Amino acid sequence: ENLDAGEPEAPARAALVLAAPRAGFTIGETLRMQEEFKRIYAQSEFQQRLLELEWAHHRGTPQFLVERGLLALAVQAEVLPRYGFSASEQGVRDMIKSVEVLLPNQEIYANMWITDYLLRVKLATDVAEETPVPNPAA
Repeated sequence: ENLDAGEPEAPARAALVLAAPRAGFTIGETLRMQEEFKRIYAQSEFQQRLLELEWAHHRGTPQFLVERGLLALAVQAEVLPRYGFSASEQGVRDMIKSVEVLLPNQEIYANMWITDYLLRVKLATDVAEETPVPNPAA
């Protein structure tokens, strides 16, 4: 493998992937953050850019997934610092880990599905076929 001088070696890169949930991340904070993401992702400008990526790279291809990730990260980098996460891929991983523990909450779970749909992670047919059923004990 040809690594640039500034790039960490494989074990160091692997350590960067580990995510740490933010202590004390509340349901209220999560819902507010999800509403921000949904509002931005639903905007016509964002959806147009996502559609252009689909046309250029075809949904599901590795290049589309990379480009969609970069587009989403641009939004996430603006929102995440307001909720105590870094404006980076690591911040996204930490946010996901923090939200995962709250997924039994039905509203958080539903918002996750909507966000996935807006980012084209889930298609309408996927959403119709898979009925999200969160843990009712939450």
